[in-house]
Amino acid sequence: STNPCGEVPLEDGGACNLGSINLSRFVANGYTEEASIDWKGIQDATANLVRFLDNVISWNAVLNPLEKQRAAASSMRRIGLGIMGIADMLNQLGTGYDSDEGIKLMERVSTVIANSSYGASAMIAAEKGSFPAFNLELYAKNRFFIESLAAETRDVVVKHGLRNVAILS
Repeated sequence: STNPCGEVPLEDGGACNLGSINLSRFVANGYTEEASIDWKGIQDATANLVRFLDNVISWNAVLNPLEKQRAAASSMRRIGLGIMGIADMLNQLGTGYDSDEGIKLMERVSTVIANSSYGASAMIAAEKGSFPAFNLELYAKNRFFIESLAAETRDVVVKHGLRNVAILS
């Protein structure tokens, strides 16, 4: 089923910590001709949020009320990084929410966040270890891994593994 708010499908007893990036905070010079997106800021915020949510799992290790929740949280280390503020960001940029330009921009934002988050999880895995159930041979067959992540992100995952079974919500 899903968590109570319905964002993330979970296994039996699954646990997930959620957090969102407010995209409207990454527009420089909003509402002007010079409005632009702070891409480095989005990348940094994404990496920080992945680390924060992973730390929440460790801090809450004994606080989940059911044993199967504690087991799922520690074996999968599932997080759910989301976004908000899309319309506000596009408005500050002078871009229509349903325009071709807006759609292409959100595809780019999504790509940056996906690669930043999976790269961050791999780097945390290098530091602290992959989630216990990680199996690279199986994971490397995942269509998301193959089709959505950049080659350099895939390479860092192959090298270090992943700290979290799921990262984006």
